[in-house]
Amino acid sequence: MRASRTFVRFAAALAFAGSMAVSGIAAAANSWGLPDEVEARFDAKVTDVLCVLSGDCPEDCGAGDRLLGLLQDDGTLVLPLKNAGPFTGPTADLIPFCNQRVTVDGLFTT
Repeated sequence: MRASRTFVRFAAALAFAGSMAVSGIAAAANSWGLPDEVEARFDAKVTDVLCVLSGDCPEDCGAGDRLLGLLQDDGTLVLPLKNAGPFTGPTADLIPFCNQRVTVDGLFTT
């Protein structure tokens, strides 16, 4: 049941990650001029999406072969997008932070 509630939350909050600030390094999201674009900045844990949805949780987040997401403290799972490549672009950027908390700075859009 938890997986389905998490899925509903993540479906409502899809993020377009403009940039990411890690370990206190601040960065500002640049507008892309997208409809309904909203600046976003939040803390989250980099996690393996399959782990959150199914409980199959390798320590290395799938070694870069699995979709990575951002799990907020309230259980919201945010799927970042990068370079117009849904779900594939941010994995290389996020894998070094597997199972770590980061501060995300980017844009939300629907």
